[in-house]
Amino acid sequence: MATPAAPPARAPWHLGRGSIRLQLTVLVLLVVLPTFGAILWHLVDERERDRRMAIDRVRQIADNVSARLSYQVGDYANTLTLIASQPRVRAMTPGQCDPLIESFARLNPEFVTIGTRDLQGNPVCTYLSEPPGREDVAQFPWFSAALQQDGFYAGNAFFAPKAKRWVTVLTMPVRDDAGQAQGLVALPLDLIMLNQQIMKDVPEG
Repeated sequence: MATPAAPPARAPWHLGRGSIRLQLTVLVLLVVLPTFGAILWHLVDERERDRRMAIDRVRQIADNVSARLSYQVGDYANTLTLIASQPRVRAMTPGQCDPLIESFARLNPEFVTIGTRDLQGNPVCTYLSEPPGREDVAQFPWFSAALQQDGFYAGNAFFAPKAKRWVTVLTMPVRDDAGQAQGLVALPLDLIMLNQQIMKDVPEG
């Protein structure tokens, strides 16, 4: 009786179908993973670069806004210094206004008003036809703080009841010939309009 032929021997490297699929998968991954890693690194690097560029841009905008605001506040201080030095202002005669007060108020829409008051808060000269009375002004936090200053002063944010706007009141002492403070020039500055002026060149978003 003939002996059945033995099945042909398989080469040691031969793999079944399932093993071939696995091998191809591994080979594909070995090829793709480095490429995918390089792409991922590139995307992360670009994202980090964009983040750094955004931070630099924000810092540049903040520096520009700060410089513009400092310049603007310095200009307001010079304006108040000029007004406080005028003879008609220093005379502190009620109802006798220096023309500069009206001129500056008309030329600068962010000025709610400009006026002078004595140390008790009485209005001496003001651009407003009906300014707050002495009793009201004496209770405003900016007034008592301004009286304690030797020079230019910018008060905290304050809601002006008559103008119905948020303002900061800028002040400068008015001195007599002996150098003694006899009152002050007060300039309520509209904070919303100031913000619009300072931020007008800042891109949205």
